[in-house]
Amino acid sequence: MICLKSKCDADQRGFTLIETLVAITIVAVALLGLGALVTSTVQNNQKNELRGIAQRLSAETAAALRTQPFDRVITGDLDPYDGTNVALNPDFQRFPNPQQTIRSGNRTFTVGWVVNNLSDDLHEIIITVRLQTPLKGQDFTNVTTIYRNRDS
Repeated sequence: MICLKSKCDADQRGFTLIETLVAITIVAVALLGLGALVTSTVQNNQKNELRGIAQRLSAETAAALRTQPFDRVITGDLDPYDGTNVALNPDFQRFPNPQQTIRSGNRTFTVGWVVNNLSDDLHEIIITVRLQTPLKGQDFTNVTTIYRNRDS
């Protein structure tokens, strides 16, 4: 505390410079921790959004493959995505869309599937949805396996 008189009265106590510096240091450390927490939360939210989109694309691809005639279900992917993809029925050649809009911009997922013939009446279809992100080179991959019976 600064006094205008040559001596401060005993009842005019205030913060010393050391106490002020300690308080500022404590507040600065708390703010740095809070900043790290906010950054981590934003990154985790983005990761969860990307995972959710990958799961949704897997489900949409599974739905599209289930509508195909059993004998037409072949190994393929969503490339080309221009309506000429022979691995999908004409009604589904533009579905699902691998180009997705998220908060940080547009992202293109790689969507593909492998068909294994387990018997004459049963297919195992492994759907892989993948996104290589610029976030520290992280790779988001969702793998879904569905089984398709000739009767379904």
